[in-house]
Amino acid sequence: MKEYALKDVDSFEIEKRVNWIVSLFSFVTGTFLGGSGDIYKESHQLMFDYKSQPISYSLNGCDPTIAVKARDAINEKMKLI
Repeated sequence: MKEYALKDVDSFEIEKRVNWIVSLFSFVTGTFLGGSGDIYKESHQLMFDYKSQPISYSLNGCDPTIAVKARDAINEKMKLI
């Protein structure tokens, strides 16, 4: 993983990406089969803007509670810069 200077990070968040292709397929088949579709979300993503460029890393296999704690700590440090 590359190193980034906090002063150049514009935003920092953790999100779950939505798999729109699988979700759309689920809705279509659910409609024809009388069921209801569901939105399928993939693994958590670490997303931030660095020098106005979007950067994302997959957090597949990571503990989301630790990632959230790290995000909160980084956001606090960013407020001080």
